[in-house]
Amino acid sequence: MEKATIIVGEEYAVRENPSARSPFQHIKILQHIRHNKWKAQWIDPNPGLVDYLESAQILVPWKERKPFLLDGEDAAHLACINKEHGYQAKSLVTQAVQQVFESVSDDIEFYHHELAGSPEAFSRVRARANDKDVANPIGAYTDRRGRTHWPFTPTLELARKFCAAEPSTVLIGIEATERQSQ
Repeated sequence: MEKATIIVGEEYAVRENPSARSPFQHIKILQHIRHNKWKAQWIDPNPGLVDYLESAQILVPWKERKPFLLDGEDAAHLACINKEHGYQAKSLVTQAVQQVFESVSDDIEFYHHELAGSPEAFSRVRARANDKDVANPIGAYTDRRGRTHWPFTPTLELARKFCAAEPSTVLIGIEATERQSQ
């Protein structure tokens, strides 16, 4: 978590290694020490233990741990769908999709293997692209913060529709990129 969002006296879910899939440990923050160091008391396991943590080890408020885990499962499923459909991070197609959504200039972003943004931004972009589909594609999900996430294949289709509907919007960004690379 970001240091600014951690509150002394609140309970949090932590992992010694934040990227590991180990079970959560339940702690209560006692004091901010300095920079990204916190003094914490364990509730489970090892009740009563007092030790020091870094902000990166504090993952989520204890009350939000289950939705946090569901988001992780949904994100892993989306990544599997992309892998099954042959997503390649450094392909020219991926770079083109990135360029399209940089040109869109809305609360929507293409990052790594997914398109993410507010449901309202998705509605606006889909309307601009004349995308008549009503439902979200297979593998899409809405996280605990209300942001929608799409896998790469439907993102590519939306990018194509957007380019067809608003070519000048996309071409301005592409031309600027070409000028910078010369």
